[in-house]
Amino acid sequence: MDKFLQEAIESYENQLNAVKPFYMDASTLMDIEEHYEKQGRDFEAEQVMRLAEKLHPQDNEVLIVKAYRLKAQGRWNEAKQVMNSVTDYHHREVQLFWAEWAIAGGDLEEAQQHISAYITTLNTAERAEFQTDFCEILLDYGYYDKTLEQLSTVPFAGNQERRTLSLKAECLYQLQRYTEAIECTEKLINIDPYDALAWTQLAELQQKTGKWQESIDSCDYALAIDEDNRQAMNFKVYAAFNLYHDEEGLAMAREYIRKQPDDYALRLFVAEQLYDKHSYEEARTLLSEALRCCPPENAERRRIVIDMAYCLARLARPAEATRTMHTLTLAGFSPTEVTLQTAQILQECQYANDAIRLYSSVFFLPTTDQDSQVRILTQLYQTRCFTIAAPIWKQATLILLQPEHVSLYACIAYALHEIQSPAEFLTAVSLAQIHCPHQFAQIMQPIYHTANPDESVRFAIREAEQWKATPPADFSI
Repeated sequence: MDKFLQEAIESYENQLNAVKPFYMDASTLMDIEEHYEKQGRDFEAEQVMRLAEKLHPQDNEVLIVKAYRLKAQGRWNEAKQVMNSVTDYHHREVQLFWAEWAIAGGDLEEAQQHISAYITTLNTAERAEFQTDFCEILLDYGYYDKTLEQLSTVPFAGNQERRTLSLKAECLYQLQRYTEAIECTEKLINIDPYDALAWTQLAELQQKTGKWQESIDSCDYALAIDEDNRQAMNFKVYAAFNLYHDEEGLAMAREYIRKQPDDYALRLFVAEQLYDKHSYEEARTLLSEALRCCPPENAERRRIVIDMAYCLARLARPAEATRTMHTLTLAGFSPTEVTLQTAQILQECQYANDAIRLYSSVFFLPTTDQDSQVRILTQLYQTRCFTIAAPIWKQATLILLQPEHVSLYACIAYALHEIQSPAEFLTAVSLAQIHCPHQFAQIMQPIYHTANPDESVRFAIREAEQWKATPPADFSI
């Protein structure tokens, strides 16, 4: 912070605390507002804006900042009205606003036409800075190819070379052109070898291309510049797990975890490695820490909860696994989806009875849609879960499957054959004969030794008749 700004902030805060009317020029107030905004002090920034609007309601700089603040809040139309009040139409921030207005509406041609006329009035250094700002807007809206096209026309002037290289590297990264992105990032490092962020970005790109040792080296450079660089620590751990033996990666991970008490991503990654090594209790502990640190609205929270449920199930705690999964409903996931996911976890972890109870609780609900029912039947068939799920399979013949699901009748018939439930089996055979005869013949070929649909049906009917004299087994859950 320069001395003038520091003195201005001190003067502003002292006069504000005195609770007396005071005056400051618009430019100084906007410098103070920018300082607060960069520090994330939104309340203080808003307080400065209210004073500036009161003292300088028609000042162009105040109006421009107000418009940009409204835009950042998604209040585009209000921002537009304020910007229309700015008398200096050729101000660079005004021009960038109207360019972004067009881009936000998906009209790149209008944005391009707008800035093309404006940059002809600028000298080389001004044009380089303005075009780079325009490229940042394009990048923010995901127009990566267009950003690269624009960057190729930016003149090398002033300090824009670093900015253009950084933007180009980001575009190439997003387009998965990692080798080219590495070349750009290496140029950034050549400009400033003490740029820890550039070294960290290079480490990530090297991982994308499988250069694990190079990635570790880049992380070491970043950490030599900034020993508390969390991203560099994380990337080094990821690279170590791919390059070294697991134990070396784990030792490194444990060291960095101690240095990052609030990093849920690293804990999640290491917990998954421990899970694969069957270290379920240590994995559960790390996941518990990750869950505590991960914001409720974060997309990774679902992954942490599911991983936690797997660990609990492996630790013979299926009831806790079920309760843990149920918390996902608070994140907006439907109870049906959560129940089905939980059942799948329990089934994979050898808790078949618990899984079937959960499947049944969904399958027999009148509000359950056909997609969910098909998902349950498909899961049960793929895992060869027949006898224990007999009540579900017996009800499956009552579903009038949509055209995209009719091949499932063959699977239902096979399951009922395994259960030896003659009445339901014959119903399923009849439905399969109508809707998917060839799939039925194929699925029953190991049993009837024929690929002919008609012969398969005849064998099925004959076999069902033989079962009728046998009392049905009790498969109630």
